[in-house]
Amino acid sequence: MTKPSTTTRAQALAGELMVGVALYSIVLGFFNDYTDLVHTESYSVTFALAVVMQLLTWAVFATKRAWVRWFGQRERRGGPTGRFLGLWALMFSSKFVFLWVIALVFRDEVEVAGFVAILVLVACFTVVQLIGGAVYRWLGRVGPAA
Repeated sequence: MTKPSTTTRAQALAGELMVGVALYSIVLGFFNDYTDLVHTESYSVTFALAVVMQLLTWAVFATKRAWVRWFGQRERRGGPTGRFLGLWALMFSSKFVFLWVIALVFRDEVEVAGFVAILVLVACFTVVQLIGGAVYRWLGRVGPAA
């Protein structure tokens, strides 16, 4: 009988980041090939962009979690409305940070069609990630591993 393995926090984070980069590579590749929302010079640039996008996405969601934790630990004027408005401001303004970082890092190698393009890219990535997570959890309930 084998002992059940435990996953450390570092392993879970590394797995999350690797899967995120792979998913961003796929999403960015499709957007590069089939839309005018994003254009990259090569697949290497697309992959590097996927790494940057995943790191930015991870940072935004870590900031979001910290905001929810900080706001929830204190009596705040505005209650749920204040928390929602703060989260909305964070999520909205983060897209401008994405655009700025992409322009800074990639200069002429990546063209993004603006705020809406980043919003659509991140939304599509999030949907693909949620579907992948749901399938992963479903597979864990189907039965024991072979």
